[in-house]
Amino acid sequence: MKYILLIILICFTVHLFSQVNFEYIFNIEDPTPDDYLHNIWIDDLDNNGVDEMYVLYINYSEDNWKLYCLDFSGTVLWNYTYDYPNNFIPFKNGLLFNYNDSLYLATVLIRYEEQAPYVSDVYSDLKIYEWDNYTLIDSSSIFIGTCMDEEGYGFDVNQINPIVLNNSLNLYIGEKITHSWGSWEEGYHTTKSNKINRFSFDNNTLVFEETIANAGSILLHYNDFNSLISFCKNSWSYCDNMGNQSMGSSEYLKTLSFDIPSQIYDIRYSTNSTLKLLTENDLNYSDYGLSVLLSNSDYWFQSYSPDFSDTLWISQQLGIMEEGYYLTVSTCVSTNLGENYILYFGENYDQPDLPKLEIRDRLTGQIVLTQQSDIHPDFILRANDNSLYFIEGGGNPSNPEYYNVYQLENEIQVSCENNIIAEPISKLCNHPNPFNPTTTIEFSIQNDSQIELSVFNIKGQKIKTLANNEFTKGSHSIIWNGDDESNKPVSSCVYLYNLKVNGKIEAVKKCLLLK
Repeated sequence: MKYILLIILICFTVHLFSQVNFEYIFNIEDPTPDDYLHNIWIDDLDNNGVDEMYVLYINYSEDNWKLYCLDFSGTVLWNYTYDYPNNFIPFKNGLLFNYNDSLYLATVLIRYEEQAPYVSDVYSDLKIYEWDNYTLIDSSSIFIGTCMDEEGYGFDVNQINPIVLNNSLNLYIGEKITHSWGSWEEGYHTTKSNKINRFSFDNNTLVFEETIANAGSILLHYNDFNSLISFCKNSWSYCDNMGNQSMGSSEYLKTLSFDIPSQIYDIRYSTNSTLKLLTENDLNYSDYGLSVLLSNSDYWFQSYSPDFSDTLWISQQLGIMEEGYYLTVSTCVSTNLGENYILYFGENYDQPDLPKLEIRDRLTGQIVLTQQSDIHPDFILRANDNSLYFIEGGGNPSNPEYYNVYQLENEIQVSCENNIIAEPISKLCNHPNPFNPTTTIEFSIQNDSQIELSVFNIKGQKIKTLANNEFTKGSHSIIWNGDDESNKPVSSCVYLYNLKVNGKIEAVKKCLLLK
């Protein structure tokens, strides 16, 4: 029993035994020095089975925006430039999307209508174009507020999300509005609010449906999930006539149901703190839940169940955070053991040229690797074939408006072995993982052998023996119903299952029962 417990504890403390390295793929250079990279994404919009990279630029000096399409050698396949109308100050965001096998371009711009000297009404205009000929199909306008002398509105569109609900397209626009009044020297205030504007788009007709207040401007949507997750940050500042400044902020993690009208549910609320999403590029949110970094006077990592009804784990194992780093970008990442890991990057103000990366097990919150990183990406994008692309800005010292694109050089290898990379004699895995209430455990052996397959809890206590008899060489599968030796259901938890071949432990794996 002590031997089994030792093996399990060693394997529970997962070791990463190879450095994470990155391979340079190509570079993206801004069309002109005044072009600013505003948005970048990967998609197969023409449905030909080949992804392209789309890069959206804004040029404030020329009052235009540009959309470029590149292949993954860096070759520009096509580009398009659009000038702002005279009464539009600047373009805020745009997205090319496919709906019913047709390509559309959605853009959001700000429009000022002067009512009197130094007094203007401010509007947010959503416009939908046909992509083939750039013809305007329809537009819709929303009043933001009135801008007066020493008072104004700042406006940003963080995201545009086209989501099909009940065979109807809805465009969710995540907006952040800043309202300022007074002067810098005396009584200057700033308030920031986040909201979502929802539009329907059917039969080439765009209709404003609702404003969802106190929601978040950063939006996450997972296919086949009946809600939208949003991040909301509201902040304010005040400067009195003595130059004394005070400020405050609050951040929210919310879920927005797709009921019409939309309903908001507050999931987590944090005052004067930072909420950092860890599980970007998440293909399995409904299985694994959502992981975040919360920071106030202390830091802690936390993971919520998919419906946010429960906390899966809390970790104050800080890793690079203890060294004065702050987290920048993150992604879910697959390894040789499956998609159970989070990869994130950190930067230190005192050592900006020494970025670090860290990998954390998203099923337990445990750190499995911390290392120096040779890149510091600004964006991490996932293609439709699940490959990851890491985009780092300022790649050329002579031209800072230059982006290098990297991929992982090799698959990230995770093992119970400390130092040896070896092909296991017996292969072992389970699916689905996480599971509820059953999972299928598969294994393969090279010869006819005596097999014992058992499940343990993380304390090393045996929960159930699933098999203990002779098996022929080849592949086999056994179903575990999430129960113990008495056939009673076990609770939600991480469990380990091991495979003994002729009395010797050949493989140990983890699984998560999530009810």
